[in-house]
Amino acid sequence: MKFSTIIFLLFLWNSTYRCADDEGLIKCNRVSKNILGTWKGNQNSISNSFNDSFTLEITSASKCKFEGKTSYSKSSTSYKVKGTIDMYGWVKFREVEYINDGGEYTDCTLTETECQKVRWQTGTLFEKAKYNDSEFSGSWKLEGINTTSGNSWNGMVLKLSGKFNLQKLN
Repeated sequence: MKFSTIIFLLFLWNSTYRCADDEGLIKCNRVSKNILGTWKGNQNSISNSFNDSFTLEITSASKCKFEGKTSYSKSSTSYKVKGTIDMYGWVKFREVEYINDGGEYTDCTLTETECQKVRWQTGTLFEKAKYNDSEFSGSWKLEGINTTSGNSWNGMVLKLSGKFNLQKLN
C-alpha cells in the first residue's frame, strides 16, 4: 500500500510540475516567424530501401500551424505539406497532396505488393521532432490501406518508416 501511494504521489508531483513549467512552452508568434524559409536535410528508411536528401520549404505559418512543400533530389515528385507545432515544441507535418507527380507510384507497373513499397505516395507523416530555430529531426512513416487481393484483412498497414533531419538554410 505504501509503495502504490508513493508511486501515485510521484506521478502527481511530476504532472503538476510539468503543467506549471512555462519555461518549456513555446511562443507561437515567435516560432511562426522563425520556421518560415527553406530547410534541407535527409531521410532514410529503417529497412535502408529508401535514402534521399530533401527540402522542406515553409511558405506560410500562423498560430503554430504551417504550410509549404517538400521536394527530393532523386525525384521530380513534390508535395504540399501541412503541419503543426504543439505548445511544447513538437513538430508534426504531412505530405497531403502532389504538387508535381513524378509517376513513381501512380504509374507503377510492378506487382501491387511492390508498388505499395514505393516511397513516392502522399500521406507521409513526419513526427516526433523537437523544434529548434536552426534544426530538428524525428521519424517519418507512410501508412496506407492494405489492398493485396488475396488478403482477407484490408486495414491500415505501415508501408515504410524511417528517420529524418532538417537544417535551416535561411
